[in-house]
Amino acid sequence: MTSNPSDFCWRQTPRLLQTARSALAEHLHVPADELLLLPNITFAVNLVVASLTLLRGTEVVLTNQDYGAMTLAWQRWANVRDWSMRTVEMPFGRALPAMS
Repeated sequence: MTSNPSDFCWRQTPRLLQTARSALAEHLHVPADELLLLPNITFAVNLVVASLTLLRGTEVVLTNQDYGAMTLAWQRWANVRDWSMRTVEMPFGRALPAMS
């Protein structure tokens, strides 16, 4: 992969994903054509966001801890589909309360 990343990403990855999908389908006892494996999370989120049919004016709420590529995907489609965006500040690095 490191010696030729383009070859790996564009030529080898589709075949490897198909092999993994078949193995996973067998393990889960489901038809392989009912599983969707994608090359990475950025690709997956863009696919999902692009397929949504939310109404104009829908408010999309993200957090300040979202992965940057995900925020950009939401923003791009919010601009195209006239959705509003809001970012909620989430505390970072705080310990969760102890469970009793």
